Order: sequence, then C-alpha cells, then structure tokens
Amino acid sequence: MAIEWPREEVLAAVRTHLLRAGGVTDGYSAVDVVAEPENMLVIFRWRRDPNVFAIEIGFPATPESTVTGEPLPSADAWASDVEFRLMEELDTGLIHRGHRTIRDGYVVLDPKDAPDIWPTGYFIDSVPLGDDVMLTPPPLSAIACWLAEAGMDVTIPRRLIAEARPSGFRHMSTTPVGNRLSVMRPRPGRTSSTPPPV
Repeated sequence: MAIEWPREEVLAAVRTHLLRAGGVTDGYSAVDVVAEPENMLVIFRWRRDPNVFAIEIGFPATPESTVTGEPLPSADAWASDVEFRLMEELDTGLIHRGHRTIRDGYVVLDPKDAPDIWPTGYFIDSVPLGDDVMLTPPPLSAIACWLAEAGMDVTIPRRLIAEARPSGFRHMSTTPVGNRLSVMRPRPGRTSSTPPPV
C-alpha cells in the first residue's frame, strides 16, 4: 500500500514526538530533527556524554509500524511508533553498540548490523508470547522453559514465583514487551506486602 502522508506532515509529526521535553526516554535530550533528501536526521544528546548524536530515520514507504509491521492510520501514529523504536534502541544500548560515523560534527549511529557486544554464548532473542490470562500459574517446569532450554539457570525465578504465589499471570499476545519477574515482599516488621497508604 502506498503512503498517502506528505513528507512535510511526517516531518512535523516526528518533530512533535521527538523534540518534546521528556520525550523518548530518560537520558535523551532532543536537539533537532532535520529533513534530508532520503531521510530525517534525529539529532540528540545522551545523558552526560559530550558528543552530539544523530540517527537516520527513513521517511515511510508504507503506512506500517516500523516495529510490528501493523498498518498505521496516520503520520502521527507512525511518528509515535518511531519514538517507541528509538526508545527501545537507546534503552538497549544503541549508543554503545551502534556503528559510528562522524558527519557535520555529529556522531551518527547506525543500528543495522551493529557488532555483537554480548559475551560468547549470550544473546538477546524474542520471548515466546501466549494469548491468554491464566488464573493459576503454570507448572514451575513451564516457567521460562525456553530460557532453560537455552542453558540459562532459571532456578531463582521459578523459586521466587513459587514463593510469591501470584493470583494471575498475563501472557501478552499483541505487544512484544518481553517478560520480567517482580515480587513484592513485606518489609521487616510488616505483616502484609500491601504498600502503605500515601
């Protein structure tokens, strides 16, 4: 499907999303979004790093998410998707793993084919997603079984899940967010894990 949004509309939407104070993620400080012949150049500062960084974002060729491939209804929705992708890249180490070139005084980061920074035998992979809510936890042997099959020690997460006796698990099916384990425990001297009233 061909894109129906004018480049000016896309650029304005991307500027709205990426230049706002507190946008994208912690540590990101927007400088500018500049239109180039084929791309937009997102210019920003990162935390206390003295460099000014940039990343090229191509203008959309189709009205689809850059993350999921799902159709998007507007340039604003596409720009929001770009903001999410940039957040994901920055929060997972793009500053350290991205290919770097210097152009016009900016460190231009390229996330494509970035060098593998993980130690031998470690990598990041997709998390298998289910499509239901279970009122009882799955058997401990099924929790993080794909991680155990990859050779990771899942003894502690399984023990913590067993100790917490959660009342429900949510298996995400539409958003690739990954999994994490959170456990609330009472503070010493308290009999409940319910947070105190604010």
